Amino acid sequence: MIDENADAEREDGDLDADSAEILEKISGFETDHASQLVDMNKFYKQYRSMPTKRRGDNQSNTFISEMFVETEALATAVHEMVCTETNGGVFFDMTGEDGSADDRVSAMVSKAAIAKQLSLIDFESLLLPYLRMVPLYGTYPVAVNWRLAYKSYWDGMTRTRRPAFDSWDFEPFPLINFAFDDSQARIDRRSWGAETKHVNVSEAKSMARSGVWDKNVVSSALKQGFKRNVYEIEQRQLAGYSDVQHRQREQTRHQFRRDDCLFNLEVHRTSQRSCGHPAGSLNYCEGRSVYSDQ
Repeated sequence: MIDENADAEREDGDLDADSAEILEKISGFETDHASQLVDMNKFYKQYRSMPTKRRGDNQSNTFISEMFVETEALATAVHEMVCTETNGGVFFDMTGEDGSADDRVSAMVSKAAIAKQLSLIDFESLLLPYLRMVPLYGTYPVAVNWRLAYKSYWDGMTRTRRPAFDSWDFEPFPLINFAFDDSQARIDRRSWGAETKHVNVSEAKSMARSGVWDKNVVSSALKQGFKRNVYEIEQRQLAGYSDVQHRQREQTRHQFRRDDCLFNLEVHRTSQRSCGHPAGSLNYCEGRSVYSDQ
């Protein structure tokens, strides 16, 4: 865990060793892979069937690109094979090791439990958007986190708070917001990986109230709004979103994993520096640890 004074403003050269390493690796990954990240947005533009400037005024803007056709064909075919009507979305089976009655019962219970969890997280609807991105980019990252969410309600005269969601979740996230150790051929053997995450105000304040995140850092970061890199901004514009920073409503953080250690670094200030890649300039971010000292 990064141990920093959350109230102190830090200059670029005054970050501690862990913070500096995280920021250096993330910005270095974007610089090293600039051409690949630019190509990803080119593929995404083709998938969305967006017309180019070469099409004259006398031509229709409506067309179906080959990238869209092939991507949808592959994604829907795999989705139909996994989530068929005959299997009820349970695309796996479990058997006992020794074939005994107790072993068979344990396998049936385990299968039923996992099937219930798949239904709880609505895996069938989450799978198709993920399958669309795999043929488009060649790979796509997924976070499988355990989620615990509470719901408050009135029980007679008493307000009660109980778990409403307690299960693992299937959470694909954009490849353009993922940096990792590219010295390894297999990504599961990498020495480090980092996901840039945009956190809404309710999630950030909930983590602060629970004492996991430092309240002062969260309060400062929420005033900055989302900090998107140039590739994410471009992809959102291709999807029809305007790049508007909603001040005092959200925050951006880097979730960095090195070996068995997990760091969360809040981005609270950005500066533009030229890096010479086709998309323009990268956001170089200064950060502070999000974790509370307690």
